[in-house]
Amino acid sequence: MRKRLTVNTKHASYETIKALYKSEKNPKIKTRLLTILHLFEGKSSVEISLLLKQSDATIRTTIHRYNKFGLEGLKDLEHAPKKTILTSDELAIVDNILKESPYNSGLNYNNWTGELLVNWVSLNFNKKFHLVQLIIYFLDLTTQKLELKD
Repeated sequence: MRKRLTVNTKHASYETIKALYKSEKNPKIKTRLLTILHLFEGKSSVEISLLLKQSDATIRTTIHRYNKFGLEGLKDLEHAPKKTILTSDELAIVDNILKESPYNSGLNYNNWTGELLVNWVSLNFNKKFHLVQLIIYFLDLTTQKLELKD
């Protein structure tokens, strides 16, 4: 059986956590503070997980982070930015060509498709990838059908 978790009381008192809970606006932080309050009250991680409708693993992670880092441990962790396959200049070029018909880029097609864009990027930038949706997402575009102008 796992060891019952306890609160590291050197970080803050029950009253301090309760006051922070009442004034907190961020719902994630508020739930994490409530986790610590329940633990102060003697509830087990399983009981807390049932009360808060979160997994026991999530509750235990919150408690471990609080015990190790204090109130700072309840904040969301910073994640490294994701690397993009294309440079910002290349993304700008893709952004511009997507605003026009593929026909204007020398292709015999009326509409851009994911496969067509992957092939175009492969030919023009010598880079291969499969997730065109990410480019469309990063450029804040939607799928749309372009009308040809005579």
